[in-house]
Amino acid sequence: MDLETLLNIFNSNAGTLAFALFGSLCLTFISIKEHADKHENDKMPNGQYFLYLLGWLLLYPILGVGVATAYLANDNQFGAWMAMQIGLTSPAIVVGITKGGANKMAQSGVVTEPGQ
Repeated sequence: MDLETLLNIFNSNAGTLAFALFGSLCLTFISIKEHADKHENDKMPNGQYFLYLLGWLLLYPILGVGVATAYLANDNQFGAWMAMQIGLTSPAIVVGITKGGANKMAQSGVVTEPGQ
């Protein structure tokens, strides 16, 4: 896909993609609120939290809009509410897969080579 096609998708579906962005921002704020509601002993240190916050603010919206754009690029048409659902769930699915893999690796242990 070339840049001109991508820009055409953005221009002709700006409202739909705005709803996808809104959905992913909702997930971002939910994640921040969940962290804020944790007990002090369970919270991340400020330096580590800053990295997660940056990831939430940048990566969730990129994932949400990116997946919606991928659907639109394949000639799938959907309304604003579906776009919001895609923006909300796409980053959550990626996070769930990542956490599941990390938990499995933590339970089974990771075999590393010397000097790795």
